[in-house]
Amino acid sequence: MFAQNLSEYPDLKALEEEFKMFYDLTTTAFDATGSIQDWKENSFIKLNANEIEKSVSEWL
Repeated sequence: MFAQNLSEYPDLKALEEEFKMFYDLTTTAFDATGSIQDWKENSFIKLNANEIEKSVSEWL
């Protein structure tokens, strides 16, 4: 494209792998914080135990 050579990024794969743990951590923290807030604000009777168990299992 535009008569330029493609750039090579040999360290990109290693950087992606290194960054993945931070991405997973922040995503899990964000999801957990939102869910826990919802659980605390809703009526105990309206909570779905199966969904809560599934969410917690995914986070661990």
